[in-house]
Amino acid sequence: MKKYKAAYSVVVLFSQTCIAVFAAGPVDETALKGAWALYTQQKFAASADAFETLIKSATPNPRLYYYAAVANKSSNRLARAKQLGHYVITNFSSSPEAGQFQKLFPELASQSAGAIDDLPQHLKG
Repeated sequence: MKKYKAAYSVVVLFSQTCIAVFAAGPVDETALKGAWALYTQQKFAASADAFETLIKSATPNPRLYYYAAVANKSSNRLARAKQLGHYVITNFSSSPEAGQFQKLFPELASQSAGAIDDLPQHLKG
């Protein structure tokens, strides 16, 4: 009986995780290209806003967060850029983007991984 309870727990946990992941979808490639085009045209605030819109609807992706942070930093939204960097370092620590964030914002590397209370709700977990 304990064996079945453990298996049931795993199935329930997995299904809940899948529901959370599938609630957000893959990145809209057209919108991503548009956000990047705005960045290359040096329309940094518009680019940052476009990346923020993508973040709200896409499955968590460290590269998307990195692009959003760079656009935010370029538009002088440093607090938001650091916030995104901290999220990536905390939740995608082995990604290349986490390493890039540590170079972009060296002070983030020394912050504790548990201090994510200041993140927006859609980025928490």
